[in-house]
Amino acid sequence: FGFFATINHGVDGATIKDAWTASTEFFDMKSSVKQSVKMTDDYPYGYENYESLGVERSTSDANNTSQDTLSPDSKETFSLGPLNSELSNMPARKFPLNAPSNFAPATERYYSAMEHLAKILFKGLAMALKLDDASWFLQKGRFDDGHQCALRILNYPELEYKTDASTVQIRAGEHTDYGAFTILKSGGPGLQLQLSKDKEWIDVPHLEDSFIIN
Repeated sequence: FGFFATINHGVDGATIKDAWTASTEFFDMKSSVKQSVKMTDDYPYGYENYESLGVERSTSDANNTSQDTLSPDSKETFSLGPLNSELSNMPARKFPLNAPSNFAPATERYYSAMEHLAKILFKGLAMALKLDDASWFLQKGRFDDGHQCALRILNYPELEYKTDASTVQIRAGEHTDYGAFTILKSGGPGLQLQLSKDKEWIDVPHLEDSFIIN
């Protein structure tokens, strides 16, 4: 169903604000605090500042004929997995001990709010597909309490752009999201999408108090 924005979504503004504030405070902390819960092969959540999903690319991979090197994505991430580790068969949640006191409760409340929003979106998707049961995607074995969805909190630190034109620095490189859909809360414009039928990049409008769904 492509990209769309949802407004009047029912997510409490305080929940969004608290998660945003707590995340900002967390990313402003010392590296030793942030890296105390790192993403590893055994724990696919936590902190990461070197995108492991696509470490280094060539601009030729992005439909560019040159062989200039693209630096790794210029961002840092903290990821949170599902609450029910037993049903999801995923590791239990971990938080840095010296993180801001509101970091864990604020991000967990936000995660729960996104779970609720996802259930509404799944019902809407079922209706759009004209399924007999609007709760088809919410049945056991689908998006139930054993789901494996992750919350990824991203920070894009301020950059001093290099004068060397042969090196390109980007925030988040060309990619395809995994899973049924992504619920994105953005702090401003910058997101682009590319339709499969052509090569043109389209700016996604930034709407206050909305979520982008793709």
